[in-house]
Amino acid sequence: MRRVAAAFAALAACGLIGACNAKDEPASGSQTQVATDVNAVAITSFSLQADKDVMSGLDSVFFSIDTKNGIIFNADSLPKGTDVKKLKTKIQFYNAVSVAEYTMENGTHRTGTSDYRTQPNDTIDFTGDVSLKVVSGDSKTQLTYRIKVNVHKMDPDSLAWAEMAVAKLPSRLASPRRQKTVQFASGAACLIEESDGSWTMAKATEESPEWSKQPVAFAFTPDVRSFAASDDALYVLDDQGTLHSSPDGVQWTSTGKKWVAVTGGYAGYVLGIVSDGNGMRHTSYPADGALPESALEPGFPVSGSTTVITVENRWAEWPAGILSGGRDAEGNVSGATWAFDGSVWARISETAVPAVEGAVMVPYFAFRKTSGRWKLNEFSVLMLFGGRLADGSMNRKTYISYDNGVNWREGSQQLVLPDFIPAVWLADAVIMEKEMSGSLSGWAKMPALRLPAGARVKYETEGDEIRWDCPYIYLFGGFGSEGGLNDSVWRGALNRLTFKPII
Repeated sequence: MRRVAAAFAALAACGLIGACNAKDEPASGSQTQVATDVNAVAITSFSLQADKDVMSGLDSVFFSIDTKNGIIFNADSLPKGTDVKKLKTKIQFYNAVSVAEYTMENGTHRTGTSDYRTQPNDTIDFTGDVSLKVVSGDSKTQLTYRIKVNVHKMDPDSLAWAEMAVAKLPSRLASPRRQKTVQFASGAACLIEESDGSWTMAKATEESPEWSKQPVAFAFTPDVRSFAASDDALYVLDDQGTLHSSPDGVQWTSTGKKWVAVTGGYAGYVLGIVSDGNGMRHTSYPADGALPESALEPGFPVSGSTTVITVENRWAEWPAGILSGGRDAEGNVSGATWAFDGSVWARISETAVPAVEGAVMVPYFAFRKTSGRWKLNEFSVLMLFGGRLADGSMNRKTYISYDNGVNWREGSQQLVLPDFIPAVWLADAVIMEKEMSGSLSGWAKMPALRLPAGARVKYETEGDEIRWDCPYIYLFGGFGSEGGLNDSVWRGALNRLTFKPII
């Protein structure tokens, strides 16, 4: 059950927030008359008629039909705020029927009855309780269906950060000075300078979500922001530029390499920059010749870029390493995105984010329509937020790329960090996959005639129970405009990904 690639493996650092979409359960409270001959009163198709004033693609919304229990509903809820008080329906029956009568109760617009056979284009008010009585052609069999048109109670495409889902940085002492958190070994590793100048290595994994904290007795002074992780080791520069490695973050060994900067982890390597009489060059460690050195391109960031995000590509031997923003060797701040293919770095952004340093970039997911039908497709995206702009002000906007950093657009207000999270730069983020669970009682065996939003969610079922992984974003630390370290870990997720998968 893994939704995010191993390079983005998760930690568990805070308590659970969010819940499955209980609003999508079938309506309850009405009495259902069970038919002795189901086929005589069976509904084979139920849909809403097209109405662009209500919603584009309204007629393509899929409704599940449970003839045995007399329930009709859309498990994939309509967008928040959809007006359902005057909707026309379209029904197909297995056999001819003598009665097909709607009853509307407790609605905001209309109550009473409507005869579908004589008024098939009459509007139905689905804001209250709606039932449909069906009587067979010979009048011997009757069944009353409960019908529910579900509408999201929250915006499913908002990136939700709960104000109470916040924890302190995993330091041993209060008021830590600096920190850097990286994804490492199916979890996270956090290097912290404590308030008394000592050092702490904190680690957590999915299997062991509680932070383990160990003091680190460095024989050198580490450059905290150079802290990085490959697939199997941790790295940091000292204040003289010497690169050190560690298998666990506690025992450190000098590599003997002098670097100007660490660019980031990449597969089993750490990427960096060296300088000699021939100028600056890209380099890597271990220096086994698999990743060749090359001259540093004009404008390439030597500080303040995002963490390198690794994107797998089935057509390439090596994954792509991607970073954005930062300050180059000339002191210029840029919003460009760069990619590494295992041999060379190249500037790939055609539409860039604003010039920013110390921003956070995470691999995540977004949903959008790709046709006129009511179907949202899932896309793997990059999101960038936070950081300090070239004029010194803090970035409060979120930017999103659907093509691995080639083109960026300003994200909707739904993706912007809430005001209760302070504006910071030099923060860090990791992705966590939290196992969620819910009940499928009432609709587990209904036919899935199409793949709805969230169809790629990995899930497991056992009886009426379903378990799935929801990827959460964890935001660590960062410095505010006044220079102080934000001693917090925040957690957020796209609402839609917390909802129970539709199977």
